[in-house]
Amino acid sequence: MDSYSKTKATYDNIAREYSARANERGLDTKYADLFIEKLRNRGDGILDLGCADGKYSKYFASKGFQVTGADFSLEMINLARRNVPEARFLEMDMLNLNINEKFDGIWAAASLLHIRRNDIEKVLSSFFNLLGSGGELYISIIEGANEILVQTSAGIRGERLFVYFSKIEIKSLLEKVGFKEIEINEKEYLGANWLHIFARR
Repeated sequence: MDSYSKTKATYDNIAREYSARANERGLDTKYADLFIEKLRNRGDGILDLGCADGKYSKYFASKGFQVTGADFSLEMINLARRNVPEARFLEMDMLNLNINEKFDGIWAAASLLHIRRNDIEKVLSSFFNLLGSGGELYISIIEGANEILVQTSAGIRGERLFVYFSKIEIKSLLEKVGFKEIEINEKEYLGANWLHIFARR
């Protein structure tokens, strides 16, 4: 089983536990609110990629946005459909985003962590193509250089692929596929330096 298949199987297995733990921690809306502010007067369609159980999809829907969520884990999609019936959810891999429409914003919180370095340019290019003119992208990743399979902790079963990028590397990739006005924010969380990145098509 390759690293993508292992990661998908792990999320299918831990979906309920993952969702319960996320709910216990609560939703940090700092960057979601910044994203919403950047979308003002640009439309109301958001694509939530790697939506998991739909926690951010629910928040965006509560603010009046039309939300489409996508995740490669069917179990996560099933949870999202129950949690956010007002949104649309698709079981879909980010490596093959077969969506024939444009969005005003793409929200990809922590989902690019599971994309191999040699696939990331293809994925970012598909993000660019799914956005309308002036559309906004948000991604969050962990700063670093590793590409490793990590055993899930605290009794949760399975392995997940984690891929880390430097600020220079991710900025260069975004510019290469056409993004501009790239803004990188940093925040320490659980011992890692997270990069919260906004870019415009």
